[in-house]
Amino acid sequence: MRPSISEDLLDIIVEKIYLDLEIHILEKKLIDAGNQRKDEDYVKYMKQVVSSVRKKRKEIGLVLKENNVKVYEVVELDDMFVQYPYAQKTIGASFEGAQRFWKAALKYRLTRRINERLTKRY
Repeated sequence: MRPSISEDLLDIIVEKIYLDLEIHILEKKLIDAGNQRKDEDYVKYMKQVVSSVRKKRKEIGLVLKENNVKVYEVVELDDMFVQYPYAQKTIGASFEGAQRFWKAALKYRLTRRINERLTKRY
């Protein structure tokens, strides 16, 4: 059941989840690029992309903190779905909920987001 929080705040929670996953994937790509000794321009570009995603993630984290929202670690429901529980504390009440994702859709959307970030330069 979804708690009564605003749609904007729910969108920010979803964006935070996607940014966390993007950072993980981009850092892995950056390490692979460094290990494979690709051209230095590509490595510098990857560092800039990771830095910009981290900056955006920090801004979203501050917005969530101002609204007393905490997003917890992923819970794997089964082979097809994952769930990210979250909670918002307010004066006199605490609202808890969870955002569910279909793994295939999550992977597809992450691939699209990362490809958009990496192809802006080229």
